[in-house]
Amino acid sequence: MADPAGRPPLRLVLATADLRAGLGGINDYSRTLGEALGEAGGWLRITAAAWNDHWIDLRFQDSGPGVPASLRERIFDPFFSTKPASSGTGLGLAVTQQVVRAHGGELAYEAHEGVGATFRVRLPRAS
Repeated sequence: MADPAGRPPLRLVLATADLRAGLGGINDYSRTLGEALGEAGGWLRITAAAWNDHWIDLRFQDSGPGVPASLRERIFDPFFSTKPASSGTGLGLAVTQQVVRAHGGELAYEAHEGVGATFRVRLPRAS
């Protein structure tokens, strides 16, 4: 059943497939985390919770270095990357944000400079 805006209901399985197959957003995040943690080890925690009767929150939290304050305003900009030109296009977060918004949700970064990063995806619950 579609919502009043005509969007089909989004299920977690479809969101994951959308992000991975269409964008590589989750895969890019995993690669970036691995590069940031290097051989030192670390962790990635993915949690899902009902925010209320209308929203589901997915959180991707890691123990990497976080995002410096000077870069936070640009992390969702298309083609922005902190990697060398040969290592990425800078489209992962920008396109992921567009897909999440197209499904009536939001993607946000929660700042924890020097102690990890948390990205939150909030999506409307399917009826």
